[in-house]
Amino acid sequence: MTKFEERIEEVSQFLKNNDIVLGYRKLIDCVTDTQNLDIYRDIIALTDWKEKNPNQEEVLIEKSLKILETVSQEMVPEYDISKPIISAENIKKNYGHNRFELGPISLKIKKVTYMVWLVKTETEKQPYSVCWPTN
Repeated sequence: MTKFEERIEEVSQFLKNNDIVLGYRKLIDCVTDTQNLDIYRDIIALTDWKEKNPNQEEVLIEKSLKILETVSQEMVPEYDISKPIISAENIKKNYGHNRFELGPISLKIKKVTYMVWLVKTETEKQPYSVCWPTN
């Protein structure tokens, strides 16, 4: 069983056990992994429906499981997280002519799963989601 299949099974169990908050959040993560715009539209529509019908949990679970079934038909490649997706060697930063220098540093960035952060600036009224890789 692939990691994606394990995650789908996990979402199914959360939803079937009426853990809607966690199950729905993980469903959105699985939808994001598919990178399929049609499924994105489905989950956005379901989120709109969910906001308008907060007391219809059974119907929400049913609709979520239907989207999960669609998600499970998608092929999501597994990435080798041990290999870096980008690396840099001996990076330096100079500040002014003959002033000072920071570095050298070397780094490697690896592909991992997603974590969602909510970001809000002073000029914006609504926070928005930012996906950031994490392990």
